[in-house]
Amino acid sequence: MGRGRSVVDWTLETVDRVKRLILNDHLSASGVVRTLSGEFPGLTRNAVLGKMHRLGLPGGSGICVQPPNRRRKPRAPRPISLKPTEPARRVDQGVRRRPAKRARRPAERDLPAPDMLGLTVADLTPHTCRWPLGDPADLETFSYCGVWAEEKRSYCPHHCGLAYAPARAAA
Repeated sequence: MGRGRSVVDWTLETVDRVKRLILNDHLSASGVVRTLSGEFPGLTRNAVLGKMHRLGLPGGSGICVQPPNRRRKPRAPRPISLKPTEPARRVDQGVRRRPAKRARRPAERDLPAPDMLGLTVADLTPHTCRWPLGDPADLETFSYCGVWAEEKRSYCPHHCGLAYAPARAAA
């Protein structure tokens, strides 16, 4: 079934010891487990954290006394290089130019809006555009575009251009 675990019997005495270790001795859940592991071999950090949460004990943020952070010595500033920089290389000395950008293909969003058919849900087929038209709360006027849509697409090319963000070119 699962890993064999021994269950901790949360008696009032056990709960009081955990409370004292957390509140008085300022131990973390891991510290409580280390302290009580001899008596309760099945006690886990998560079991202690769960009990702390159910009892409403503070934990996790600053309840444990931790050594103060050691401040590092500030680094010495890096020396500034006084060497003259290389003169810019000319194009004919081996620097590549970026290729000219290709003319972009007209996106589907640039296509003109089609003459929409205004179909109802019952009239839709797998190859009709499902772009909603009107207010869905008003069933008298609500309809769908209904123009032919490509296979495995929900919308016609025009509405695909509106619904989907264009793919970004790889840099």
